[in-house]
Amino acid sequence: MKGEKFLWKFSRGENVSPHLGIAALFAVALQIQITLFQSETYTGLRINLADLFLQPAMAYALFLLLVKKVHRPQPESNFFWPLLALMITVMTLAITRSYLAGSDNFTWAFVNKYVGILILLSYLFLGAWLAANLNHRTLIPLVSEVFCGFFVLTLILSFLALLGQSLTGVNLRLGNFAWEGFMANRNAFALLAMFCLLLIEDLRNRDPQDKNDFLLFLFWLLIPAFAVYNASRTGWIVGTILMAGILIKKPKIFIKKILPALILGTVIAYGATMIYASRDIEKNIQFKRLMAITSLGEKVKYDGDNKRMIAFEDGLELYARSNFLTGAGLGRYKDFQIEKRGKFIDVIDCTPLWLLVETGLLGLLSFGGFFLLCLTESAKKGFSKLNRNAEDAGFYRAVFFFLLVFAAFSLFHEIMYTRFIWLVLGIVLQKSVREETEPEIFKLP
Repeated sequence: MKGEKFLWKFSRGENVSPHLGIAALFAVALQIQITLFQSETYTGLRINLADLFLQPAMAYALFLLLVKKVHRPQPESNFFWPLLALMITVMTLAITRSYLAGSDNFTWAFVNKYVGILILLSYLFLGAWLAANLNHRTLIPLVSEVFCGFFVLTLILSFLALLGQSLTGVNLRLGNFAWEGFMANRNAFALLAMFCLLLIEDLRNRDPQDKNDFLLFLFWLLIPAFAVYNASRTGWIVGTILMAGILIKKPKIFIKKILPALILGTVIAYGATMIYASRDIEKNIQFKRLMAITSLGEKVKYDGDNKRMIAFEDGLELYARSNFLTGAGLGRYKDFQIEKRGKFIDVIDCTPLWLLVETGLLGLLSFGGFFLLCLTESAKKGFSKLNRNAEDAGFYRAVFFFLLVFAAFSLFHEIMYTRFIWLVLGIVLQKSVREETEPEIFKLP
């Protein structure tokens, strides 16, 4: 396994590519959220742990580009640069509108939304830079194995924390219901799980000697407990669809390899509920909420769903009062809701609606166009007759299906600022590197 080989060489102090070290570091750090500057009067600034490493990584990459020691990133599509310029222009117009309107939420919008998009584009560049200077047969398996390995480790720690918390009464954050892992948000953790589910099956396909079998077994063993204790309704729906797809596409593998682990994992998850200190899980709260929103005519009682309906109403009302091309401006939705209702209720938990309201039709079309570009490029590399049998085609197919998952989650959550997907998209959009063009000084010995 590429991941094992890299970690073994690194632990022994052997000469390995620093590029691979950066890739492995971000594959882990992107799964950890932290909160800075939290106080009694300030909820704090939530960032990704990887953000702390992004600046030195970018400085390192740019320095090597300046001294011409590495290849520069080159996107596959000619539409990439125009779409990138349009997205930056749209966000600049939106934050300018917020400033000119005297928004009370301007500082928050500038830091979280405007600077945030520049951070996302930095991850996009970093992924492309890695892909430009490492052979994909080395980079992609490493990222997949380290990424999935850390996710499985998080599930193990969460389960052990849950048992420890139930048996000892000591409050262990990872053992709380609902499971959030290190992401500080259970829906973000569920999105992470969907990506790992797709990567796991790609690892199975690229590993004819079954070296990844133990990792794959642990993943499917822990998925039932994850589903119960994470309790993301969107995750349940999407995860069920993905597993049904695997069953249809690979019935023998599903029955022989996956189903036994799922059955055993279901028994373990059910047994865990018997000793879990909190009885919330036994009340099937999330399942009842799921049934409420899927039953026509039944009143939705879940506060989160009511907030989404309010956001839909207020968002469209604000957009109707704003410039239809450029929107209301970043952060202006909060100002409007306070003005209308006397208090801020919640963010717009729908990415397309948020883009339309605060960045206008231009924002929705530019980011939507970039999404379609990513979908098209991953499809070309994963499904075209020229590439479908290539070693890395499975990874690109996994990204393609994950982008559809991402779109589904986006309808019910504001997840555009999810860091790890932008790094992955940088890899996808970059032209593939032939082994003979990889910089000699960074090749593995």
